[in-house]
Amino acid sequence: MKNLIITIILFASASAYAQTQKKSDQNTFKTDYSAGIRIDEPIPKDTTNYPPEKIFYQVQIQPKYPGGMDKFLAFIKSNLIIPASSAPVTARAVVNFVVEPNGTLTNIKVLRAPTKEHETEAVRLMGLMPKWLPGKHNDKPVRVSYTIPISFKKD
Repeated sequence: MKNLIITIILFASASAYAQTQKKSDQNTFKTDYSAGIRIDEPIPKDTTNYPPEKIFYQVQIQPKYPGGMDKFLAFIKSNLIIPASSAPVTARAVVNFVVEPNGTLTNIKVLRAPTKEHETEAVRLMGLMPKWLPGKHNDKPVRVSYTIPISFKKD
């Protein structure tokens, strides 16, 4: 019984405090609003400055090969030299690189390749790439990590 009375008193006190706080918040809002806040002011753009060495893994606008994926595949097909070790066999290498804010590709690494020859050819091919359209985050070009597979197969 004693616990019930204490609980009721605490609840009543908390309720009264909340009502008082709500009234004071309303008064503060009115005071702040009348102090010069304008509704028609433009929303400021994000002025976040990212450190130049930061690499993004998710961005609002992904980097793109100039001309799109069709041009990318045509570039791969016309410049890829299939290693002699994979004559009749289809092979795949997975390459990771960073697309810089100016569109160049750096930090080219082969994550997986069937042979050393495939790895060397994947790095050579990525080094031939033209500049990409950079990825953007908050309307700013940023460094973006990108991973793609390269298939080695004869037509």
